[in-house]
Amino acid sequence: MRQAYHFHKADSEYGEKAAQALELDPGKLNMLLGLSLDELFEATTGEGYGRAFPAKKAAEQK
Repeated sequence: MRQAYHFHKADSEYGEKAAQALELDPGKLNMLLGLSLDELFEATTGEGYGRAFPAKKAAEQK
């Protein structure tokens, strides 16, 4: 699902075709398209995945 998000951000038509070919839920993909990258990581992986990135750690410590 995350890769379809990136495909869609780069080229919306390609992203939609990739999502269809992979039989991904178009409603979920549309929901994800409104998220920031940190939110995307949180929504598509196990708890705390986004905290592994230094930029997020720095922002959380402020």
